[in-house]
Amino acid sequence: KSLHDYNYIDERRECVIKLLGGFKLTRSRTAQPCLMLEYMQWNLSMFAAYYENNVIPLDILKYITREILRGLEYIHFCGVVHADVKPENVLISACNPKNCHECPDRKTNCSKLHVKIADFGNCIRTSGNGIVLMQTRPYRSLESILGYDCESPVDIWSLACE
Repeated sequence: KSLHDYNYIDERRECVIKLLGGFKLTRSRTAQPCLMLEYMQWNLSMFAAYYENNVIPLDILKYITREILRGLEYIHFCGVVHADVKPENVLISACNPKNCHECPDRKTNCSKLHVKIADFGNCIRTSGNGIVLMQTRPYRSLESILGYDCESPVDIWSLACE
């Protein structure tokens, strides 16, 4: 079941990348599954590179963090742990980073900025075996390091490491 099948009117789902479709690419005797996702311009690391010393202004960073938390809240509501939250898996679109500080409502958010969580290749269901075998080392939670069952707090830990 897709994350987007859960609650169609839930606004938090807008903070999760949309799966538009998929197909199989057959080469030789193997079929490679290919996913078609909505287009996003940058990942968080690329976005930060537009700023001096990779330091995103605080008001924009607060907005990005709030949107990531909204996305995590939604996927956790759907019973999924992402298990690989890191800057490369946070996608950003629709706003030129150099002009973000000029957004009219910059005190509260940048309305032209869209933030989405992507790459669910390591995700697990919260019901059942919650052992996370792979997490990117700098963002790895203590539960994962110690080999314990992992639930939604591992995603919050990883976000805090960003």
